[in-house]
Amino acid sequence: MKTIFFALFLPFFLIAQSNAQITLGEAAYLVGRQQVLAQQIARAHMAVELKMEVQSYRILITDGINLYNNHLKQLESFYANKEVSLAMDNMNEAWDEFYRELIDAPQKEEVIELIKLSYDLLLKADKVLAEMEVYAKNSSELGVDKNALKLLRLAEYQNALSQHAILYYLAHWNGVLVSDFFSAMHKVISEYEANFYDLTTAADDIPELKEKIMANAYEWNGIAKLITNVKGELRKDELRKVLSSADLLFRDANAVARAYKILVDAGVANSDD
Repeated sequence: MKTIFFALFLPFFLIAQSNAQITLGEAAYLVGRQQVLAQQIARAHMAVELKMEVQSYRILITDGINLYNNHLKQLESFYANKEVSLAMDNMNEAWDEFYRELIDAPQKEEVIELIKLSYDLLLKADKVLAEMEVYAKNSSELGVDKNALKLLRLAEYQNALSQHAILYYLAHWNGVLVSDFFSAMHKVISEYEANFYDLTTAADDIPELKEKIMANAYEWNGIAKLITNVKGELRKDELRKVLSSADLLFRDANAVARAYKILVDAGVANSDD
């Protein structure tokens, strides 16, 4: 029943930290990374239970948890207002609950609970970013690019949704009935695709960034075709393709978020003023 990861979770005090005050753009980026990391960790955890590249995914889990905790410590030096702080407290509580669930191997009856907890964390991280947006709009002296902050939030939300959608496909491999998750999976996919237009059109004036977004969309389309085909035969080659493509999308989508983080602190547009 238990998956032995205790030795993999390094103590908090072993993680290198910086006490320097971080910028709004950096804080938003770190929260967005946590939002996506949780989905990747859940995906890797489920892949281990399916005996897929066990050693590699165990390392990914360890690195993901350590990185999440590293971001958490960095964010301790950031303060905007009480609304942002409260949202961050709620996100941290959701992480603690999600983390505890990771200790249990995802048996059939537990898989959906793990997915629900990861989605709750996704939404609470987005709430932090939403409060950061409100804070920026009400603080003209910050000198940040408010439109870039909005797009950073959307980019990270999209990245998290793409990783989260794959969890339903892995649930199918873990023996969960399609009827138990099919509608939830399609809701997430529909939301991802509905947001895509806003993200691409916003980058019309930045060709290099738009090219990255379109490349990510191409990768996502290949994943979506496979994970929605849950009524056919389960094929290991397709499972491997989904997992490897998800790893690439996780990495490449982060490049878009990093680009928006830089624009936020550059304060060049402020187009929502």
